[in-house]
Amino acid sequence: MRKKTKFAFLCTLLLGTIAISLTHKSGPIRANAALVEIDPWVKYEFKDAANPGKDTMNNHHLTTVGTVPTVAGGVITFNGANGLISTPDLSEELGTNPFTMVFDIKMPSVSGPGAWQEPIGFGWDDWSATFWHNLAIYPESWTLQFTTTPDGNPNQYNGTSLGDLKHDQFSRVIVREEPGAKITAYFNGVSKYSVNCPSDFSVANPTANFALGGNATWGALGRCFFTGSLANVAIYDFAFTDDQVTEYNTYGKIEQEVTVTVKSADVDLSSSIRVNSDDSDPVILASAPNKSTIQVVMTDNSTADATATWTNVLTEGTKKYLEGTLSGVVNINDVKAKALIAVVSDSVELKPVAKYEFLDTTNPGKDSMGNYHLTPSADGGGMPTLSLSDGAIQFDGSGGLVSNPDISEDLAALTIVYDIKLSPSPTGWQEPIGFGWDNWTATWWNVFMVGESSNMLRFTASGIDGNANPYWGKEIGNLSTTDYSRIVFKINPGEKMSVWKDGNKVFDYNCPSGYNVKNTNAYFALGANGTWGSTGRNYFRGFLKNVAIYDFAMTDQQVAVYNLTGQIKSNLVDKYLTINPTPIFAGEVTSAALDDSMTTAEMLTKVNAATVKGTYGTEEHFFNVTWTGVRLESGKYYADGVYKVVGKSMPTASSSGVVTKELTVLNNVNAVQDFVDNYMYMTDPNYTGEGTGKCISDGTYAAAKTAYNALSEYQRGLFNTEAQFTDAKARLLAWAAANGDVINTSTYALEAAGLGRITNPTGGSVAVYTLLALALISFTSAALVLHITKKRRAYN
Repeated sequence: MRKKTKFAFLCTLLLGTIAISLTHKSGPIRANAALVEIDPWVKYEFKDAANPGKDTMNNHHLTTVGTVPTVAGGVITFNGANGLISTPDLSEELGTNPFTMVFDIKMPSVSGPGAWQEPIGFGWDDWSATFWHNLAIYPESWTLQFTTTPDGNPNQYNGTSLGDLKHDQFSRVIVREEPGAKITAYFNGVSKYSVNCPSDFSVANPTANFALGGNATWGALGRCFFTGSLANVAIYDFAFTDDQVTEYNTYGKIEQEVTVTVKSADVDLSSSIRVNSDDSDPVILASAPNKSTIQVVMTDNSTADATATWTNVLTEGTKKYLEGTLSGVVNINDVKAKALIAVVSDSVELKPVAKYEFLDTTNPGKDSMGNYHLTPSADGGGMPTLSLSDGAIQFDGSGGLVSNPDISEDLAALTIVYDIKLSPSPTGWQEPIGFGWDNWTATWWNVFMVGESSNMLRFTASGIDGNANPYWGKEIGNLSTTDYSRIVFKINPGEKMSVWKDGNKVFDYNCPSGYNVKNTNAYFALGANGTWGSTGRNYFRGFLKNVAIYDFAMTDQQVAVYNLTGQIKSNLVDKYLTINPTPIFAGEVTSAALDDSMTTAEMLTKVNAATVKGTYGTEEHFFNVTWTGVRLESGKYYADGVYKVVGKSMPTASSSGVVTKELTVLNNVNAVQDFVDNYMYMTDPNYTGEGTGKCISDGTYAAAKTAYNALSEYQRGLFNTEAQFTDAKARLLAWAAANGDVINTSTYALEAAGLGRITNPTGGSVAVYTLLALALISFTSAALVLHITKKRRAYN
């Protein structure tokens, strides 16, 4: 009996141990299930000292402001003058969606903060704030407070106290947001703040950014800097349950039971992702979207949607694949996503509408596309000093280049690209590139500026970023005096206005659907401010190169490829505009008949308006032709013209081009020769039948006279003055005299005699004069008699 009791006890103990080992934090695990951690949307683990803002989930990396914060052992420490900012702002994606933010925090070993500090938060919208969502530390102590617009607090300060921070251990904070329900904040697992949250409440605000280490109002980290440490910062794209709050507070993660996981994730994306056969792997990755939603097969053979983040390129024979990680599904075995992509060899470069390569020292503002040349301009109307070398232009602060007529009048959606570096010791405000402003007391502006007396490049656009004037725009980044930085600026009306510096998006604001850069007083310029069509202020001292303007808004992938290659190709778009350069006329090619008595300038005035047709997918678009000249080549006349593709906001392989149209131009000498061939030579002098070559017989002269007078006055003049027609002229004079006609000395027309015009020279009878004239011809030139054989016209 005792042995059975011991056995039973051991069995009970063993079963209890098994039960305990299979017990999840919130309950027992099913035998065929596994525990899998639920990944956050963004996760900052602070493991890379060179990149402290790295998001482990690869969704939203943060940008360092000031000196690089100290990173060690998964902890980031701020010194009160640095921080991390989200640009583009992750709050734009959160919007009104539920989410949960978690972080660990501790204070330094000092007495008190001495000023307001914001270790983490979404900022506020203005000094007189109407929006805020931030955690702040009270100046008199290390008390962490929280406040957000819906809680009724009168301002962004003096929020609800969550708890006192410690300097020797971390405190854990969880903020749960549920629009339409509650916003709740927990301090070390205890609820300390709870308010109703309107269903339309959003943490996204045009002038407030998510940041660590300080307040990021107006897109810059400039106030309420934090002196302390953070760890385990993450945002989940859903609201925790109460159990998950407890679980995370205890274990630093939340898990779920799963019985099904990913089995395979092979997909075909060749219809949507196309790369060039000579693209490098980095260019291929840049060409592809960073993420794709794909369908994966699970272990129970069901399918599920997952997010693939592409990280690698695979080459297998002649085929190429993208390889990436999966999220949004249970993937215990870490199955990789694999996508077949298309490899093409017929891509063409998508061209800018204006391109400034700075290769012509006699014309520094030359547009290589031939569309919008820039004019040198200096204060007081003088000439600036502009130095060109190796495709770069150097401005010395004496003036710039202005677009007049202004390219901005023709633009809607656009992308501007340029490389920039500074001259040493910058002073004052400088405007390297921009569209100017509308007046001294500006109400409209769109400008890049450097200053004041710093290396910081800034950008601001009225009505977009909330800035109050053209100065002190959003920080784009510090510029070097030795190395170029590549800037890409995009306007996509109805979507975004964005700026990239060296491949990183640092400015990203909503852009109204009707926005454009047209303004009566504001002009596009390089090297200075172009307001009022000249340059007279904010002169730039530095270098620009590879300046180009595209007549469409690039995608993020196109920007990434441009940053690597300096161009973009048609494989990056589903369709692009192609032009048929054959001119299309509404009616006749010319407004009047042309002949070679006209100058080419006269001919040009008579060439009618024309268009060329562009095709964009199934759409047709027409562009006007500007006729520029008429030329004679190899005996034929051609009208030359140009067309310009602008204002359609479409990618194109031909932003401008040349049009040629052959013209029908009458050759006057040939026309006279036709008359001579048909009426002035006899194939047989003894021929008495009918025929146009017969010089005698009734009716023949009348036909010749009619044909002669039908010639233009210019052509009749050629007949009477050109040496090659001397024989024919003498014959016509004799023939006319025999029929009582003369040639008018003014118009060279055949008319009846007796009006003081050219008459028979001796006053004798008509018949005698006729014989005398014919005899004279035969006597003076036997060669002309031999030349009776009918001539054949030689057409040009």
